[in-house]
Amino acid sequence: MYTRMAMLLLACICGAASSAFAQNIESDSILLPVFDEQDATFGTRITSRNEWLAIGADHEINGARGEGDVYIYRKAGIQWALHQVLEAPDASAKNHFGLTVVLGDERMLIGAPLDDQAGQNAGALYVYELVEGDWVLEEKLLPTANNQAAFFGLSCSFGIDETEVIVGAYFESLAELNSGAAYVFRKYQGEWSLIQKLLAPGTPFSAFFGRSIAYSYDTLLISSSGYRSSSTTPSTGAVMTYQRDPEEWVWTQKDLVLPPQDQDYQGFGEWIDTRGNLAAISSPNFDSEFGEGVVNLFRILPEGELAHRQRIDPPLASCEGFGFPTTFSQATGQLMVGA
Repeated sequence: MYTRMAMLLLACICGAASSAFAQNIESDSILLPVFDEQDATFGTRITSRNEWLAIGADHEINGARGEGDVYIYRKAGIQWALHQVLEAPDASAKNHFGLTVVLGDERMLIGAPLDDQAGQNAGALYVYELVEGDWVLEEKLLPTANNQAAFFGLSCSFGIDETEVIVGAYFESLAELNSGAAYVFRKYQGEWSLIQKLLAPGTPFSAFFGRSIAYSYDTLLISSSGYRSSSTTPSTGAVMTYQRDPEEWVWTQKDLVLPPQDQDYQGFGEWIDTRGNLAAISSPNFDSEFGEGVVNLFRILPEGELAHRQRIDPPLASCEGFGFPTTFSQATGQLMVGA
């Protein structure tokens, strides 16, 4: 989406009141893919948790088995040692396995948003489980059948625990063109089942609901980066928050959050990440005298509402697409912002 990418480390430690500032990071080690292949996009997704590091290479092709690999590294002292290279067992060309990777304590989610099993480019999500030190495929989750170009699996998150998974299909057009959807799956009595499907509120046309998904502080956040208040107004984007009935597996909408800065087509919600009761929401298309893009920090309130806390502008006017991606370090609380 953006041809020039860089990562900025911002000193936005959870609970700190000081302003954010950019910081350069020196290289500690360099990791390279096993297969010497041009345009493999090794590093398009990076996620770590505990002693594990997962790196997606969604364009990498190994023989005729299909497209996409995920490299799994394990911490060995102060170095990362390659542990596994995962491929979809039913991979096909250009399904982009590894374009999305989410690590939990005992499970890992890997998206293949152009998988064709439920329709051309409908998408799929693979659930892996940590078994005796290795990551083993547990289940392949799919969207509604005949769901062409839904891009299911491009966004995903665990829910209240790792037996609940929420998967975005932000290009789904079953209700309206590119209205989007979010699917809630639950593993119960050994089986993964679809228990709820969330749809875009308001004007669904090109809402791109499900573009980004995050869960924290008993609250589920789902963005609709093309949200518009009516069919005659330009899009700005929005983020919807949900909380679950403690006795039922049903998510109920609690808030609809519009961007704090009023500007059309800013793509508010293009990326969301959370840590504790903080949520970082980006608008990478927002234009200002500081550059292109802005990130807003919100506090997640116990009732599921969001309270605006801070605006973070690009450190350089030459920045483009600031906020894509936007990720908290769960270990240190620092906010890492791409541009």
